[in-house]
Order: sequence, then structure tokens, then C-alpha cells
Amino acid sequence: MADFDGDDIGREDVDLKSPADLYGTALWNEVKGVCDRAHKLLGSEVLGGTGDAETERVCLDIPKGLLLIAQYLVAKEHFKQTGAWMEEAMTDKGSEGKAVRKLVHLRLAKYLTDALHDELHWLATGGHRILQAEAERRKSEQQ
Repeated sequence: MADFDGDDIGREDVDLKSPADLYGTALWNEVKGVCDRAHKLLGSEVLGGTGDAETERVCLDIPKGLLLIAQYLVAKEHFKQTGAWMEEAMTDKGSEGKAVRKLVHLRLAKYLTDALHDELHWLATGGHRILQAEAERRKSEQQ
């Protein structure tokens, strides 16, 4: 995880405090610890990491309307087919249906992975909303 490196040196509108000063030592150390653990578990999926990412199977309940969107996007972008084709393929019990469902699941996993990678980035760099909220709370207490 990158430490605070003072990228804003020379900017008058930036208060150059360490992350521990901005967010509190306990919260910053907690965030750094979680991010360090996540980076290790992600292996080569993150810059400087090595090895395969550790995975764990989870079961998620997704609103059917959003699942329909994922299915439609797979039909259009991957298979270059219509939504009607996708609906038929999703009910197919054979190898075609299995392949289509697998691609939809991979698409959903990618969406979740991308979103959580973004969360990790913002935590690791100090820009995450929970850190910013704590910085604002601490700032208002000092005034």
C-alpha cells in the first residue's frame, strides 16, 4: 500500500497532514492493515503482487431486473444476439444454455470485482468516503 507521499506539495489549497493526522492513527492503521491483507490475497491482480488470487465462492441474491440487464448485455456484446435469443438460451438445459449462464455469471463477477477493486484503491490512497468523512469530523472538532 502506498504511503502518503505529498503529491500536493506546492498547492496552497492543500493542508499537508499525514493520513494518521487526517483520519486518526487507529482508523488509518486499521485501513492500512485491511488493504495490506487484501493486496496479499489478491496476488498478481494488483501491482507488485505475485501468485494467484485466493477466491471464495459466495451466493448472492441479485434483483431480477439487474440480472436481466447483465443477460441482455452478454447477449448483445458477446454473442451479438437479441434479448429474445438470450431469454431462450437461458432456459436451455443443454450445453448452449450452460455456456450462456456461465458467461452471465462471469460478467456479474467482473462487475463486483471491478467495484471492489475501486473501493480498495480509494481506501489505500486515502480518498475513500469513510476516510473523508472522518477527516471532516476531525476537522470540525478542531474548529
